[in-house]
Amino acid sequence: MPALVDFIEKLPANNQIAFGQMLNVLSEDDAGFIEDYLIIGSNLPGNIINKINQAFIKAGFPQFNWDNCQMDTSNMCFDSWFDEIE
Repeated sequence: MPALVDFIEKLPANNQIAFGQMLNVLSEDDAGFIEDYLIIGSNLPGNIINKINQAFIKAGFPQFNWDNCQMDTSNMCFDSWFDEIE
């Protein structure tokens, strides 16, 4: 999974933790879709995006989802949740 490691390392610091915890919740097969997306540019099916979004919630990071997990969300508010301020 070197592609996932490279992807995570390029994320903002707070997002790296959330993304890693989300991956711990997500099944290995579903994580494979993310890896295919990163390596060959495959589209992520809607059901996989939903599983990713649910995995963020289960991992304790409801402020993140697939659409915003790459954004620097430092100092932003999401439904009364604040990211850690470094």
